[in-house]
Amino acid sequence: MQKLSTAEAAQQTLAALASKGLPPTMPNYLAQFREITGEPLTGTADSAQTEQVLYLMGTLMDAVRQASSTL
Repeated sequence: MQKLSTAEAAQQTLAALASKGLPPTMPNYLAQFREITGEPLTGTADSAQTEQVLYLMGTLMDAVRQASSTL
């Protein structure tokens, strides 16, 4: 099986959360991301990059949540 890029894994993670009816909170996102990639998020250079992406995704999701609450 070919390793997913971080962007592909992120897209699949968001799609899986939506299909399961789960909100895109960081705990849900992280658990689903780990399930999709099958990789731990600590201890490797790749995981450091992944953790940065997850942090940015969390920040983005927080901003979207705040913006949508005012609509």
